[in-house]
Amino acid sequence: GSGDGLTVLSDGNTIQGLQIRNFPGAGIGVYGARNTIGGVAAGVGNVIIWNESSGIVVSGPDAVYNVIEGNLVGTDAAGTSAAGNAAGGIWVGSTARGTVIRGNLLSGNDYEGLNISIGGAESVVRGNLIGTDITGTHAVPNAGGGIWMGSGGVLELDTVVFDGAYAEDNGGAIYLDTAATALLTDVDIAVGALTMGDSGSGSALMGVEDTVVDISGGTWTGGHGGSALFLYDDASLTVDGTTVEDNISGAIRLPANTLTTISNATFNSNGEALYIGEGCAAEVSGSTFYDNTHPYDGGAIELYKADLTIDDCVFE
Repeated sequence: GSGDGLTVLSDGNTIQGLQIRNFPGAGIGVYGARNTIGGVAAGVGNVIIWNESSGIVVSGPDAVYNVIEGNLVGTDAAGTSAAGNAAGGIWVGSTARGTVIRGNLLSGNDYEGLNISIGGAESVVRGNLIGTDITGTHAVPNAGGGIWMGSGGVLELDTVVFDGAYAEDNGGAIYLDTAATALLTDVDIAVGALTMGDSGSGSALMGVEDTVVDISGGTWTGGHGGSALFLYDDASLTVDGTTVEDNISGAIRLPANTLTTISNATFNSNGEALYIGEGCAAEVSGSTFYDNTHPYDGGAIELYKADLTIDDCVFE
């Protein structure tokens, strides 16, 4: 695109070991197929900082099956301090397909760490650090949150670590637009200082209507505004083997018409573990609830005109 630091129009290129900074467009614009940006070996990732658009843009119908791997997008070369791109870390356009985003540090950017637009298909996001330093132990937040998934898209997340203080709008770590799907395996979210309350904004994961969320494993810790997970109407939620703890406005909030299955989960020291609202149907089994207290309603589970089947759970 116009003003990009490096524009990739052809196929099958490998781009490694560059520092790309201070361009009026994106740091790297990828518009061809089967390109590799970065790599797994030490020193081959790119450092992409202080650009006026996104750090990396993947866009257009020819941008298929590209791999973005092992890059630092929005931090200094040491991976410890913010050096953000003005429009976010990585942006995947609506007609790009099959983008693999793995092993990157996406932190310190002025908008989301990763934005996958409406219809951006078959994206796989695996093993990234988003909103942390290179060690994964200190926050280097993206100002607009972690990941934004557009309407109808499918987001596959595996061993992703989130941290940092997120913006008030459109969720914290993950935002799902209408009819988007998120498949989360061993995703850890330590969300820092979220600032909104029961509207859902500020939640670690927020999904709007008709979203599908499947969570397996991982630990979600420390939301200070919205609930850890907030799904609007007509959603579907499956949680298995996940720990949700220290979220003072609650762990999971489902206002209406959501089908939910929760198994082998642990809810510890949240404001309220589960709110299950009107028209919802929930099955909860093999899970442990302890020290979940709310200043007004309190307790492990609150039901409002909802159906609940519960089996083999522990309440303390």
